[in-house]
This record gives sequence, structure tokens and C-alpha cells, in this order.
Amino acid sequence: GLNIINKLGIFLLIIGVITASQFTYFRLPDTLKSVFTFAVGIVLLIAGEILNRKKPNVFSLGITSGGLAVLYVALSISYFQFDILEMYPALGLCILITAGAFVLSQRYNSQTISAFALIGGYLPIFSIAGRDAIVYGAMVYFVILNILALIISVNKKWIATAYIGFVLNVIGSIYISVIMFGGLFSKPHFSSDSIITIMYILFAFVIYTLI
Repeated sequence: GLNIINKLGIFLLIIGVITASQFTYFRLPDTLKSVFTFAVGIVLLIAGEILNRKKPNVFSLGITSGGLAVLYVALSISYFQFDILEMYPALGLCILITAGAFVLSQRYNSQTISAFALIGGYLPIFSIAGRDAIVYGAMVYFVILNILALIISVNKKWIATAYIGFVLNVIGSIYISVIMFGGLFSKPHFSSDSIITIMYILFAFVIYTLI
């Protein structure tokens, strides 16, 4: 019961951070909202690390998981929604967070950390819209998340993480396809964008075939 409540609490925390960034739309500039979201994630990571050094348990690992997930959310909304970060700094941060998620999940042998890192990474997907450059950035971003899932699967046979990542990968692929092919109910047009989208989807599913 404690384990279930802990995971539910992490998920609600992620939803709360996303909601807070929307609620303060007329009260804070986008830059401060982004800084606030990153600060929440860092504070959670520090608190989780302090508690884990004393004795890792459901609560401390949950705080660490929430911190990683919130950092992914902060990165996503800063790049896709607020358009604060440029593509290369955003990718650099994504790689750093992903590396941190992998190290922490292996260090504490925690499937919860890896699962919520993926959930936090994929959750803000519906903020992706508009310019093709943003969608291409999303493809690279999701490729990194897929590689994280593959690396974890090589070291740990965590079934829950694999299925969570697969479901989120399917949702992300469908959403990107709808954007790049011109809408769900409109007649699709074929172009170089379509070829890149098909290559991305093939890569994503090859990764999960390997997993």
C-alpha cells in the first residue's frame, strides 16, 4: 500500500508542476517559470540523495524519482512550450539528465527511478506543436529517451519500465505522425518531412524490438 501511494504521489507531483507552470501564466514571465520548475527538480534530487545516503527506502527513492521526472518536465516546457532554450543546450541538458537517471537507477537498483524518468520525459508531449524545427527537436529528444530505455534493459530486466516506455513511445510516435503528416483527418501529403518521420518511427520500434 505504501509503495502504491508513493508512486501515486510522484505522479501527482509531476502533474502539479505542469499545472503550476500553466497557472502562473499571467503572474510570472516564462523564464522564471522555467527556473522555478528546474529548482523544484533539483531540490527534490538533493533531498532524495540525503535520505538515500542514510537508508534507501520507498519514500527516499520516490523523492529521487520525482526529482528526475520534474527535471525532464522542466526541460520539455522550457524548450517546446516557452521556447527559452535553444536546441543544442536543450539536447545537452537532456543527455545530462538521462545520464543521471541511468546512474541513479543502477546505483540504487530502482525500477521506480527509471520508470518515472521515462514518464516525466514523455508527459509534456502535447506541448509540442507548430514549427517543424520543434518537432525535429522532439524526435531527437525521444530518441535519447529510447536509448535510455535500451541501456537500462541491457543491465536490468525491468518489465514494468519496458512496458511503460513502450506505451509512451507509441503515443509519442502517433502524435508526431499526426503533426508531420498534416492532421489526423486531412489527406496526408508525402515529402522529405514524411521520410524523416517514417525513419524516426522505424528507429523507435527497432529500439523496442531490441528491448
